[in-house]
Amino acid sequence: MAYTYKDFETAANNAGLLNSFDASELEYAKKYPEYGLSMVNLKRDLGNAKTPEQQLLATEAINQLGKNYGKYGVGEGSNQSYATSYGSKISDAMNKVSNYGPYSSAYGDQIAATTKQIGSFGPYDSAYKDQIAGLNDKINGYGEYESGFQTDIDNLNNRINNYGEYSSAYQDQIDQLAADALGYGPYESAYKGDIDKLASSIQNYGPFSYSRQNDYQRLMNDVVNRKAFTYDPEKDELFGSYRKAYLREGDRAMANALAQAAAASGGRVSSYAQQAAQQAANYFMGQLADVIPALRNQRYGEYTNDYNMLLQGLGALNTDRSSEYQQYQGRLNQMQQNLKNLQDLEQAAYGQYLDQYGMTRQKLQDVLGLDETAYGRWGDEYERLRENLSDKLAQDATQYGRWMDQYGMLNQELQSLIAQDAADYGKYQDDYSRLNNYLAQLQNLDQTDYSRWSDDYARLQQNLKNLQAQDESDYARYLNLINSSYQKERDAVADAQQELQNALTIYELTGQATGALKDLLAAAGVGGEGGGGGSGGGGGGYASAPSSSGGGSYPTLQDFASNYSQQKAANYVNSQKSTPTAGEVWYGEILPSLSQPAVDAISSAAPTASAMPTIGRNTGTSVSKSGGSSSGGGGGGGSSKPTFSHSKKG
Repeated sequence: MAYTYKDFETAANNAGLLNSFDASELEYAKKYPEYGLSMVNLKRDLGNAKTPEQQLLATEAINQLGKNYGKYGVGEGSNQSYATSYGSKISDAMNKVSNYGPYSSAYGDQIAATTKQIGSFGPYDSAYKDQIAGLNDKINGYGEYESGFQTDIDNLNNRINNYGEYSSAYQDQIDQLAADALGYGPYESAYKGDIDKLASSIQNYGPFSYSRQNDYQRLMNDVVNRKAFTYDPEKDELFGSYRKAYLREGDRAMANALAQAAAASGGRVSSYAQQAAQQAANYFMGQLADVIPALRNQRYGEYTNDYNMLLQGLGALNTDRSSEYQQYQGRLNQMQQNLKNLQDLEQAAYGQYLDQYGMTRQKLQDVLGLDETAYGRWGDEYERLRENLSDKLAQDATQYGRWMDQYGMLNQELQSLIAQDAADYGKYQDDYSRLNNYLAQLQNLDQTDYSRWSDDYARLQQNLKNLQAQDESDYARYLNLINSSYQKERDAVADAQQELQNALTIYELTGQATGALKDLLAAAGVGGEGGGGGSGGGGGGYASAPSSSGGGSYPTLQDFASNYSQQKAANYVNSQKSTPTAGEVWYGEILPSLSQPAVDAISSAAPTASAMPTIGRNTGTSVSKSGGSSSGGGGGGGSSKPTFSHSKKG
């Protein structure tokens, strides 16, 4: 789907982020709507970041998106210097911390007043101590209780104790009938032998045993304990064959891609070519991954077919087993029915035996009933004596109760005074505790306020530390980005140094300036078509022999090194330029790193005059590739060939 700038505006407005886009970001969003939509999501992530690590990751993602569309973030691909975004926030945080002030309690006066009131409490003095002492004296002189019914109570106790034991007139009959019942004898069954024999046969009949139990159990275990289907392509021989084929094709595709890239770039393979080759290999690995689901389905079908065959075999054995079990159960049921018939006959005979035994027991119960009646009359007389005794004891208890009531009234009055005294003391204690509790509450409130004050102060300090740490982190990241850019430039210088060193080595060995050496000098702004100079001479151009009048001459390497050092300093001061020109690289960075023999060899082959004007800082002098200065003299002159020494760097 192709997105439009309108889609970006809608998404940014809905997220409330449209105002956070600067002019350059809006221009990129118009040119690349997909860039704008991605930036909306990344800015939302940055706004939702809770920790410095999350904020850094979100910022890195925004810069990476800019790189992908040719747009750089802060400190990347630009000449701007670092400017902190936390300056005003740090300043505000420092002002808040310094102006916070010392803690001042809002409860100091109340705490002091309450403490003074608690100190004024005296010891407790009871208002009832004299009345309590008088009642205690009355209670201690009250005396012991004396009963008016003690003689009658003692006589009744003597009659009860001498009443004697009960003697039954029916004891002989009871003993005879009990002996008859005990001598009746146990029941003897006429069916016991047949019942025991049949019961033994049933007990020894044994459990059901299927004739093909081993086969049945084996299939049952295979079905119940069958492992769940799993598929590991590494253990599948067919997948191994596929993998060998796809790996072979992937390696071939990668090798072809690398070979084509090498042929197109003259033998050097770029990172982009390596990436393309890897993608070609990855394509076949993706094809290999697509084979796995088909192989898995095939193995699963085989797994399912085997399982269905097991179920069919188990079903056949189940049918055969049920038939054998029905025959077994039929024989067992017949024996159980025969046993039940014998047990019914046995039960009828035992019932007749019990009826005869019951008649004897009934006669015994009748005689026991007569004896129980006689025992009741004896017991009634005994209970009458006990009731008379209870009446006398009750009358005595009533008299004792009146005595105790009078004693209790004195105790009640004493307890009432003690309770009133305890209530007054409790009120005294409550007032004292209330003041102490109020003091504790004031102290707790004061401690809470102090803790809140301390927490706020610590939060302000922590916020200041967080802002300072974030600023340090952003600045360190900025420096890393700048150092990365400078590293790329130093790598380019090293490559150029090696290329020129190779050409100079050939010159030292053969005495011939190679085409590569001339190309490097031409790239530095030397040689080419000759041109007109100023009022005094001509421009530079390659020539086979030196000229004293300007045309066809070019400068020595020493002149270029001197001019480069001046110009590089001027350019750095004026514009903080980070990437030098080709001429600046070769004659400012390369020449000082060459060996002295190489410099001497170049110097001996160079023309004797210099057509290169001196380049100063902000002089207004312009230099053309094919001539001298437009405001000064030309390059003519027949001065002798200069000589110079060289100190190797590093």
